[in-house]
Amino acid sequence: MSMHTHDIMLNVEEREIRGKYPSFDGWTITRLYPKDPSDPHFRVSRRNGQVRETLAVYASYDPKPSLGVPEDGQKRVILVPSGADQNNLAPGIGVIPMASYAFSGKDLIWQTKKKNSKVAVVPDISL
Repeated sequence: MSMHTHDIMLNVEEREIRGKYPSFDGWTITRLYPKDPSDPHFRVSRRNGQVRETLAVYASYDPKPSLGVPEDGQKRVILVPSGADQNNLAPGIGVIPMASYAFSGKDLIWQTKKKNSKVAVVPDISL
């Protein structure tokens, strides 16, 4: 996959994260540019009084994503397309269903909001 495609996907992911963790609530989103897709894509943090809240945000475009709880106890959140099977995720993992992508059967589709447009089937993408 080209770096350009990778950047576009990170832009989509960041927009989804900003919807869940807005800056007006004090959240700061840091893009991590992972070399391995199993690494976190973003770090989201804010100071809440004397406590600093930090989340590692992962993304998966698999129909059955999996993510375990880390040994260090860091909070994890995963972005998944709408309709993804979340049964393989460990308890305690936060899930953000993407508004931009969804599964229709086995196909990953882009969900556009433009009037009179057709839904596009997204080819298999490995980050």
